[in-house]
Amino acid sequence: MVVRIILREGPKLRSKPAKNQRIAAGLGVFLPPAACLAFAFGVWRIASGLGFAGPFVIAEGFFSHWVSWMGLAAVLQLTAMTLSRIGEREERSLSVR
Repeated sequence: MVVRIILREGPKLRSKPAKNQRIAAGLGVFLPPAACLAFAFGVWRIASGLGFAGPFVIAEGFFSHWVSWMGLAAVLQLTAMTLSRIGEREERSLSVR
């Protein structure tokens, strides 16, 4: 005995971009300038320590070291890349359909 089930094709599902993915894409756009600024502060701190630039703005504390500025720049840039990929993933899935 052979049973055949014939199914009709229903309406196609369209996914809307999630709100979180739009926010991630938006933040991914604004973080690279902040990373660039942190990198510039790190370079300024190195140049100040070597005597090539004027005194650095922050004289004491955690952010008076160049390593903290370079680390912050790296973290901001990696976060921006990750957030941009999250937002881009949704754009790709919508454009394929």
